[in-house]
Amino acid sequence: MIKASNISFTLPSGTTLINDVSFEIAAHDFVILLGSNGSGKSTIIKMLNRQYVPTSGKILLDNQDLGSISHQQFSEDVITLTQFVRDSLFFDLTIAENAILIEGSYYKNHKQRFNKKQFLDALKEYLANFNTKLATSLNTPLFNLSGGEQQILAFALYLRHQPKLLLLDEHTSALDPKMGQTIMNFTAKIIHEKKLTCIMTTHNLDHALNYGNRLIALNNGQIVFSSDTEKKETITKEILLEKCY
Repeated sequence: MIKASNISFTLPSGTTLINDVSFEIAAHDFVILLGSNGSGKSTIIKMLNRQYVPTSGKILLDNQDLGSISHQQFSEDVITLTQFVRDSLFFDLTIAENAILIEGSYYKNHKQRFNKKQFLDALKEYLANFNTKLATSLNTPLFNLSGGEQQILAFALYLRHQPKLLLLDEHTSALDPKMGQTIMNFTAKIIHEKKLTCIMTTHNLDHALNYGNRLIALNNGQIVFSSDTEKKETITKEILLEKCY
C-alpha cells in the first residue's frame, strides 16, 4: 500500500530530520514506529499526511504519488489522530454537533443528500459500539468528557467511513498511564476488527513490543531496527534502549 523510497527531509536551517529512509507497508499492517523525541518518527507521519513534502525521495500510496492525490480523496484515504484531540474535534461543540460536521462533510464531498435526523437516530447505536457513555451523552460538550473519552470519540467519528491509512502520532501521550493503556487496548481492538492499515508512533517501549505486527525503530533520522530483517520476538527492551536512546 505504501512505498517510501529514499525519503529525506531537511529544514531551511540545514538540519536534516530524516535521512535517506526507505520502507514498504502492506495493507492491514499495524506498524509501530519507535523512537525518542527528535528521532524523526513524527516527521515521517507529517510526510505521510502531507504536512511536509520530502526534500528528496518519493512516497507512493497504492502506486500513486502521494502529492498527486486530490485533497478531497486524500482527506478520506488518510486519517491522522494525535495526542492533541483539539486538532480533530471542536471542544466547545457537543458530541452530536461534532458528528454532524464530520459526517456532513463526507456527504458533501460525495455530493449526496445528508439526512441529519436519520443520521442522529443511528448515531446512538453506532457510538454504543465504542463507549456507552458517549451514546447517551450526545448533547454534552466535548470539554466535559475525559481525555480517554475524547480520544475514543475521535476514533469513532473519523473511522465511520474506513480510510486506507490510519496515522496515530503518540495519541496516548497526553493520558495518564492507566488511561493510556486502556486506549492502547481499544486501539488494537479497533484496528483488528476493521482490518485497518495503521502506522503508530510511540516512545513507549512496552507499546512497541506488545502491539502491532511490525516494528520500525528510528534514531537520528534513520532506521536502526526493522522487524522485516530481524524477528520482533527476538528484540528486548535492552536492545531497543541501546539502538534508540
